[in-house]
Amino acid sequence: MNPLVVKWVLIGLLLASCFGAGWKVNGDRWEGKYQKLQAEYDQFKGGVAALGEAAKLAADKEARRTKLAKEKADEANRYVHDNNLAVIERLRRDADGARSGGVPPAPAASGRPDLVCFDRTEYQRAYGGLVKEVRGLADEGTAATVDLDTGKAWIKSLKE
Repeated sequence: MNPLVVKWVLIGLLLASCFGAGWKVNGDRWEGKYQKLQAEYDQFKGGVAALGEAAKLAADKEARRTKLAKEKADEANRYVHDNNLAVIERLRRDADGARSGGVPPAPAASGRPDLVCFDRTEYQRAYGGLVKEVRGLADEGTAATVDLDTGKAWIKSLKE
């Protein structure tokens, strides 16, 4: 055999054995690093899952608290609205019963009791319409005020 070929074959075997030994040593080292990284990843994943579960429980608790506060605020709102309506109705009934209209009755000696410098019936109709509109606006404003106060109380209860 040619000594040059033998020399290259021996060099090849030497390189292959060095490469194999290096692969074995480094492969074991990389395997240990991989297992360590896998353990750290599994621990991280478990920690994130636990934090997510805790956050979900906290969010559910906050949602229940918010819902309960909203229900209480709605109940208080209904109570105030109903109470206001009853009081307003009673006051209007008392006021309507106390007077017969916006104009006092004509004197008995009046030649034309249906006139007071203008048509009494038309005046009372117009006055009644005005009162009805003003009362409607007042009722709307009262309802809006009650709703706003209820909303403010609800938000305040959430901050506590």
